Amino acid sequence: MVMYIDTNILLSLSKYDKVDKDVFRSMNKEFYHKDIKIPQIVLGEALTIILEKTTDKNKIPEYLDNLKETLFKLECTPDKFPTTNNAVIKCAAELEQISDVVNHMDSLILAHPMMDNDATHFYTKDERLKNPRVHDYVKNLIQTQRRTQELNIPADFTEE
Repeated sequence: MVMYIDTNILLSLSKYDKVDKDVFRSMNKEFYHKDIKIPQIVLGEALTIILEKTTDKNKIPEYLDNLKETLFKLECTPDKFPTTNNAVIKCAAELEQISDVVNHMDSLILAHPMMDNDATHFYTKDERLKNPRVHDYVKNLIQTQRRTQELNIPADFTEE
């Protein structure tokens, strides 16, 4: 089972985004010691948010340390940070055409697990990415043999 996480999940695990304690515990239980992939674009977006949106600039080193610690705990090695390629870009463009709620960055992030046939789950707190058009698109990828299995986008962080 290969799981991808969105920027908002990475920031929550890194304690940048505040989440309910029960949700945080569930997230920790769900993600650590699993096969997690984080697209480089997610890591870049997380760093950008920390560096540009942190109002208390004295907290930036703490947030960066938390992010580094989270990546270490997630056992992220270089192969766990896929890059954007032509298939991902094509998929992202198609996602934007079929959905009026998926923006440019979201489409690139979501396209990574869609184009990874080993990916079984994509975790996000962004409700826009859990819409029926996205699910229909995944089904279309399977029907057209661009993907071999369903991609689950869970509504919450409980174990399946």
